[in-house]
Amino acid sequence: MRVIGFCVITLLLIPAFARAECAVIAMPQMLSGPYSASLVFKGSVKTVDVPPDKPFETVTFSVDEVWKGNVAREITLAQMFTAESIHFQQGTDYLIVAYDPALSTIRPPIPPNMLEISFCASRRIEEAERSGFLRSLGRGRSPRR
Repeated sequence: MRVIGFCVITLLLIPAFARAECAVIAMPQMLSGPYSASLVFKGSVKTVDVPPDKPFETVTFSVDEVWKGNVAREITLAQMFTAESIHFQQGTDYLIVAYDPALSTIRPPIPPNMLEISFCASRRIEEAERSGFLRSLGRGRSPRR
């Protein structure tokens, strides 16, 4: 009975910790500050791949515009499967914010040297425009060749 109770509490608290981290992140802090993102870019989904028996998926983007980071025209990132995960659709444009998982308080089991997509700040372009966030980022630059 103790094991079941521990498992239930753990499952309930992990999303709460993740949501608490989201509440701390203010949009201007994504480009600089203590919760600064590694990458911020606009791109469309090329592929979504779910490796067998892994708790994450990989998403490959065709990058259009970059605000932070050294991003090529194509990049593959990881996203953990959680209740808050973004359901990426092939061909759809997104504003993507990615972090180095080594800097997170929750260390996800994703491949080494792969950045993790932030479900806190990443969103469809239409939503980023409606919220005014895309405008607040200003002009981006082209991805590196």
